[in-house]
Amino acid sequence: MPNWIKSPKFALLCVLVMTVFLRFWRLDLLPPSMYWEEVALGYDAYSISQTGLDHHGNKLPVVAFESFGDWKPALYFYTIVPFIRLLGLNVWAVRMPSLLAGIFTVLGVGFLTKWVLLKLNEAKDKHFNFKIDWMVVLGSGVATFSPWLINFARGGWESNLATAFLLWGALFLLKPGKYKWQILGVLLLVFSMYTYHAARVIAPGLLLLILGFKYIWQINTSQNILMVVKNIIERVGKLKKSFFLVGLLFCLSLPFFLPGASDKVGHRFAETSIFGNLEPIIESNLRQERAGHTLLSRVVFHRYRYIGKQLATNFLTHFSPDYLFLSGDINPRHNPGIGGVILPINALFLIWGIFIIISKNKKLALFLFAWICLCILPAATSNAVPHALRTLASAPIWLGIISVGWWYALSKLQQLPTSGFIKKTVLFVAVGSYVILFARYYLFYIEVYPKLSSQNWQYGYEQVIQIVSQLEKDNPSYPVYISRKQGRPAIYYWFFTQTDPTTVQKLEEKVKKDQGEFLEFENKVFFDKTDVLPTEKAIVALTHEEYQSNTLFSNNASEVMQVNNLENQPIWYVLKLK
Repeated sequence: MPNWIKSPKFALLCVLVMTVFLRFWRLDLLPPSMYWEEVALGYDAYSISQTGLDHHGNKLPVVAFESFGDWKPALYFYTIVPFIRLLGLNVWAVRMPSLLAGIFTVLGVGFLTKWVLLKLNEAKDKHFNFKIDWMVVLGSGVATFSPWLINFARGGWESNLATAFLLWGALFLLKPGKYKWQILGVLLLVFSMYTYHAARVIAPGLLLLILGFKYIWQINTSQNILMVVKNIIERVGKLKKSFFLVGLLFCLSLPFFLPGASDKVGHRFAETSIFGNLEPIIESNLRQERAGHTLLSRVVFHRYRYIGKQLATNFLTHFSPDYLFLSGDINPRHNPGIGGVILPINALFLIWGIFIIISKNKKLALFLFAWICLCILPAATSNAVPHALRTLASAPIWLGIISVGWWYALSKLQQLPTSGFIKKTVLFVAVGSYVILFARYYLFYIEVYPKLSSQNWQYGYEQVIQIVSQLEKDNPSYPVYISRKQGRPAIYYWFFTQTDPTTVQKLEEKVKKDQGEFLEFENKVFFDKTDVLPTEKAIVALTHEEYQSNTLFSNNASEVMQVNNLENQPIWYVLKLK
């Protein structure tokens, strides 16, 4: 057998080929449809590529796109533009940035694993670099088959792109040597802040955490006080560079603090945060009232106590074994519903990895734990927990620790004073169990999940718009009415008909809107209640429930076209009224 086949570079190439296959195959069909957020990303990117304006007429937004009044961070929109130029306005173009980010995340987990393993063996005087070896292969292999990473690499998720930026930013910052690596790391952290809301908390915190770990935590505090002071003085030059890196990140994030930008930045937080929940305040007031509104009661039953309790509860749910290995996120778009975000067999290697890291390098263990906590903190402030999407940035650290567990388990197996047959049998059982559990997940994901989740992914809109568009061509004088019951029909219409963005922009100040969403466009009305519908000479798209409860429309229709979901159940009807 040629030596190159046994090399880690060839092994990594095979791992990356599998990574691409698991994420690229049937990308346009799995997830089964484009969720409205993906469509919004795509159409605004299309609008930018054609006119330099988003569909609301805002010129090249830097901080956020208005979209539906939820002010989505801007960078993912711009990453779609070259793919629209290359592939056209379609699902492939929208999902490609996330797909590529997912591949780089897998490779990043490999290098993170290498960094951790080298930190655990500093006595060997090895320095972290980006050369490919078996440590990188193992970490990338574990990440390749991660349900958590696969789920989010196959959709147009801003969080997935931000995760890649955060991971590689951290890796460049952790790499010793030339200062250019640290500057590149800061730039990637800044990119993450322009990509996803949670990264605006994670990125600055991660920079400070890494700088503290490199230049402060590594000081040997067991020495006498004079030696500690001497070590601190020796690091002053490096600390000056650290101040520059912090200042660079702050300067590049200044647009977030400009007049008018703060509302855009804080809008999503205000919508989802637990701090807007009145229940802790009501509970606090009730307790104080029962205690007679004494000074002590106002201290003991202060609202911050109940908010803090909720925050702590939300935070700890993300460490639950049930969430990590058994049930996962309850949102069907975030989890196929056949297990947790991590394969169950990796629970053993996570425990083993944690044990190894703590026993060999407690400072490193504390650093990794703080990194995970930092990635979870933004999600803990929201109402929906546990949340696999908002904590996706923590996935590489979990997987890196698991990879360490695999590495030491395989090393221990190799050192056992037993026959080669027993070692091979143990390895076969471990790898075989891994393959079986992954195959169970992936087969469910590609065969069953699309049918179960099609409604959650707004399946049917593309088919409805195609039918409506054809009827419009045949009946140009007929007004069009499309139900809003499934959410956001205007953006689906523009996306799938590739409507000229300039026609949308011209109507921005003239049409009725609901939180930035158009309720009408030219001769089209996007309705909430069927009582606004005409009874003749119109094209009407109704959901199955609306159609069943309004027999008048079916009686007056000269054409009725039915759209079924992937379980062959009717979900939409498109009518041409006489």
